[in-house]
Amino acid sequence: MQIISEIQAILTIFNKQNNLNLAIDTINANIIKSNISQNKTKLEQLHEVATKNGLKWQKLNAKSLFYNEFKKHLNKLTINNAYKLSNESVYLANRTNHKDKTTNRYKTALLVIYGLKQYHKPPTSQKLINELLKCSNGIKSLDICFDSSKPFNIKALKQHYKTSDYKSTIYLNNLKSYGFANIDKVCVYDKRAKNELNKTLYRAEATISLPNLKEKSQITKKERLELVFLKALEDFKIIIDTLQTTQKNQTKKRLKNSQK
Repeated sequence: MQIISEIQAILTIFNKQNNLNLAIDTINANIIKSNISQNKTKLEQLHEVATKNGLKWQKLNAKSLFYNEFKKHLNKLTINNAYKLSNESVYLANRTNHKDKTTNRYKTALLVIYGLKQYHKPPTSQKLINELLKCSNGIKSLDICFDSSKPFNIKALKQHYKTSDYKSTIYLNNLKSYGFANIDKVCVYDKRAKNELNKTLYRAEATISLPNLKEKSQITKKERLELVFLKALEDFKIIIDTLQTTQKNQTKKRLKNSQK
């Protein structure tokens, strides 16, 4: 899918210019299941991709711990049920309030491709990702991650932003109130503890919403993507800078402010 290569190109340049290691960890794509392409619905195409690769969509137990964790990842998006693609970190969530009254079936779903930047297991192959995304109606959002071997300054983060804690993860929501228009949420956690890694690692992850590139605009699709995605990356960098603030820098800043 061309948009992924364009996104990756923007990310590579931004990393080089800012000496960062940002990476795509999750892709969230919209699915309008009844849409027809090549004489097949999007849902039929998804089943075809699964069969072709020797995989199967399996329904998640709504009472399981993982199902609740999955719903937490979706933020404020409500779902009725979800399916997992065999042992791949790929999920299909049927969206609540998007039901066809005639057929009594859910019209839209969210395709979630997790774990593209991991250290404890290999990610889903690029070939399978491309095949799945061809069945989608466009990428809704991306989770962009920043990993650090040094602990984050959580105190500084909580001084600058309104946060909430869930288990061992810290969430930043309502980021639009800070002028971060295209960041839905940011979560910060101990990556080593979560995945039982053998090295110290901390992660900050931003969910960045992308524009609907099919909408009419006075600028090209590529220009719109660059404009929105780059602004979101710059906003995420502001949060990362806060997380990397040292106690020494904080003291200098307070002294400077007191002398004004």
